Amino acid sequence: MLLILDSSAFIAFYEELKTPKILCKAVDFGFDIAIPNSVLEEIKKGKTFIKAKGNINKEIRVVCNCNDDIEKMRNRYPFLGDGEIDVILHGVYFKSRNKEYCCILDDKKARRLAEEMKVNFMGTKGLLVFFKNKGLILEEELKDFLDKLENSKFR
Repeated sequence: MLLILDSSAFIAFYEELKTPKILCKAVDFGFDIAIPNSVLEEIKKGKTFIKAKGNINKEIRVVCNCNDDIEKMRNRYPFLGDGEIDVILHGVYFKSRNKEYCCILDDKKARRLAEEMKVNFMGTKGLLVFFKNKGLILEEELKDFLDKLENSKFR
């Protein structure tokens, strides 16, 4: 399954949870982790990129199929950032090709649009529960991670 992360989810694993190894472990379990090019550009603007650059294009691949449509979507949905739009557009793209995928979106407006467009999605917390159900993390780890996110000032 392809997991397409928005910047908030990506940053959460590197900054809030301080456990980017979970993403690498997911790849070892057979998941494909991707970020759209616009998410990469967002990440490059912050401190997370320094920590993540060793994983990008190795465990975490950059996908860029939808750049032409971002401008149209930006005009239609000005309340969303390019990263969120790009994640949703990739969901539409992979859905149309019958690929098993899930968009990881935390922003409520982005999730509403994903639902409207019938794109598979979940948030960072949902992804952690998913990983626990797949055996990537333990119940105790899940509780710890969810507590960290709940107590975080991040988004």
